[in-house]
Amino acid sequence: MYAALVAAIIIVLGLMPPLTLPFIPVPITLQSMGIMLAGSLLGKRDGTLSVSVVAILVLLGLPFLAGGRGGWAVLLGPTGGYFFSLASGCFYHWLFK
Repeated sequence: MYAALVAAIIIVLGLMPPLTLPFIPVPITLQSMGIMLAGSLLGKRDGTLSVSVVAILVLLGLPFLAGGRGGWAVLLGPTGGYFFSLASGCFYHWLFK
């Protein structure tokens, strides 16, 4: 149950307006904080599960990333590397806290 709540929090943090800097192509959002929050509060298994649910929903095309983006095109853009590290970032935050 808490994994679904944290997944919803990560989604809401992604809907907040991003900070776009002209010299980097990737917008700065609060979703990184949500991923660290998932690792801290839920542990490795449930935290990684909640972040993976968000990642799967984004891949299915739901617009949960900054700027209302979603779908497979996210993997091909400049944010592709960040997208691949979502679940592992949650796990490593739990590991090193």
